[in-house]
Amino acid sequence: MLEFLVFVDSRFQALPLWQPHSTPLLKRLGISHGPPYTSRPLKRLKKIQDDMKKIWKQNVFYDMGEVYADMLPVAWMDFKSFCLNGSLYNLLFLFDFEERTVLGNFHCVFSEYDIWKPVVLKLLTTIQID
Repeated sequence: MLEFLVFVDSRFQALPLWQPHSTPLLKRLGISHGPPYTSRPLKRLKKIQDDMKKIWKQNVFYDMGEVYADMLPVAWMDFKSFCLNGSLYNLLFLFDFEERTVLGNFHCVFSEYDIWKPVVLKLLTTIQID
């Protein structure tokens, strides 16, 4: 079983606490933070998806859901985007940290999505807030 733990510190940095055999996961995982939140993470992520559909009409949107890291709701959605030499699988996730929103993205070549999607969803359940 793959176990991976991400710790988000007060500077909004994702710090790996344990990583098996130099997995390329961290190279594919981006995290940023934004302004204070006003609604539930899943509702805000739906708004992001609606806006993305208006801008990137070629993207194919799949699932949207919510997992929990202890009592912390982590909203996620996944979609397929296109680039010059193929397509990418993307999984966007969003959660609240103090009075801020943390938005992250995982991506890989589309042909590997079935390998990575369950790993990333499991990873999201290990988020810890200090």
